[in-house]
Amino acid sequence: GDWGDVVVRPLSLGIVPDEVDGDRLRLTLPSPDPPVQISVENDGDLANPLLLFANPIEDPASVPDPLDPSVTVYQPGDHSGETMAGTVYFAPGVHSVDQLTAVASNTLIYLAGGSVVYGSFLTAAQSHNVRIDGRGVLSGNDLPNGGFSADDTLGLVWLCGTQMSIRGIVAMEAPSYIYNVNPYWGYCAGDQCNGEFCGTVVENVKGLGWRYTSDGVCSGPDSLVQDSFFMCNDDTLKAYMNNFLARRITIWQLDNGMSVMLSWNTPV
Repeated sequence: GDWGDVVVRPLSLGIVPDEVDGDRLRLTLPSPDPPVQISVENDGDLANPLLLFANPIEDPASVPDPLDPSVTVYQPGDHSGETMAGTVYFAPGVHSVDQLTAVASNTLIYLAGGSVVYGSFLTAAQSHNVRIDGRGVLSGNDLPNGGFSADDTLGLVWLCGTQMSIRGIVAMEAPSYIYNVNPYWGYCAGDQCNGEFCGTVVENVKGLGWRYTSDGVCSGPDSLVQDSFFMCNDDTLKAYMNNFLARRITIWQLDNGMSVMLSWNTPV
C-alpha cells in the first residue's frame, strides 16, 4: 500500500522522510558508525513496522575468504550432524543446522550477508575463543515452540567460556533466549572463565523475539554489549552479573518482560 503518516523511531535520531510519494519513501540516514537501527512506521501501525539496520562497512580483513582451503564453506542446504570447528562460512542462501549445534573452541562462525541459518549453537562448558560474526540471519523459526516456559534447549546462542564475541548478525524468531553468554544457569552454570577475565563482546547485533519467553541478551561477567537493537517479549538486557556494561542500545520492549532486569535471585 501507499505510505501515509510516517514516523521513524527512535525519535532521538531526528530522522524525517525526505520524500513520501505513494508507495515510495526516501530517507537520509546518518553515517552508520555507530550503526543506525530504526523502525519506520506507517499510519501508526506498530504491528507491521519496517525495520532498517544500517551497518558499518565490514573490514575485509575480518571476513573469511571462502576460497581459502582452510575455511569450511557451507553452501545452502541441510547441515545436520555437523560440528562447527575452525573457520566456518555460511554462504548466501537458506541453511539448516541442528538444534544446539556443537561449536568447538577456537571457532569463527561467519554468516555472510544474504544467508539465513535455521537452528541454534552451543559450546561445551569452559570453551575459549568462539566468534559469531557477519551480516546474515540466525532463525529459530524451525525450533519447537516453548510455550510459557523458559526452555534452555530453545535458546539460539549459548556460549560458555572466555573470549566470546557475537557481532553483526540478526537473530530472530527465538522460542526462548536469544543470546546467552556465560549466564549463571543452564549449560553455562558455574565459573566458565576459571577465574580469568571473561572478555565477552556483543556488538551491533539485532535480536527479535516475540514469543512469551524470548529474552534478549545475558552476556555474563566481564562483558560489553553495545550498538545493538532488540525487540523482545521477555527481559531484554539481563544485567545479572559483575562487570557488565551496556551502551547505545535500542530497545523495543514487548509485553512480558523488562527492558533491563537487574536480578533474578542472582548469586553474583
